Amino acid sequence: MVRVEAFQDFGVLVKVMGVTRPARHWDVAGEFRRRLLLALAREGIGLPYSPRVDVPAWQGGLGVAAPPRGGPDSAPSSDTASPGNGGR
Repeated sequence: MVRVEAFQDFGVLVKVMGVTRPARHWDVAGEFRRRLLLALAREGIGLPYSPRVDVPAWQGGLGVAAPPRGGPDSAPSSDTASPGNGGR
């Protein structure tokens, strides 16, 4: 079965459903995508893409602390005053 699932900002989402043997669905899906890309290229149809920027988590993406610089001696010590321990 093939149907248009949605019209999106950068393309058309087409749903393709088929039947395959158990445990072969990943191989079949990969081969289908490969053949589809080749057919689109043959017809001169390009694929839209969204610009992607990878930001490491420690640069503020997920609120994760930066890795220590210079090795284990540069890690903060446990006796450092912090707001959570009343400055002791």
